[in-house]
Amino acid sequence: MVAESEIMEVLFSCVDEINKQLPPDEKLKKEVDTKLAAEGGHLDSLGLITLLVEMEESLKNSLDIDCSLVDELTQEHEESPFLTIGTLAKWVSERPSKVPDKA
Repeated sequence: MVAESEIMEVLFSCVDEINKQLPPDEKLKKEVDTKLAAEGGHLDSLGLITLLVEMEESLKNSLDIDCSLVDELTQEHEESPFLTIGTLAKWVSERPSKVPDKA
């Protein structure tokens, strides 16, 4: 299992990449409580999807974690893992999502 702090580091690097595309007043803060898919978040739906795709690729490439965040976005959750960067990192860390060994 990968530590939540390692996942957070990868997610923050994705925030850096997305921020390159955003105007100064809409840039995301690299903080655990930065809102993603919640009231008060700075991303529209396209921005959120773009960020999640970037996160999926980075998690797979950096930590060998295979998870489909975009697919999860459409699922019902008792408590959404997409509220903040911190809730997303916690959710990813609790998933058995290692890339399967290639035969």
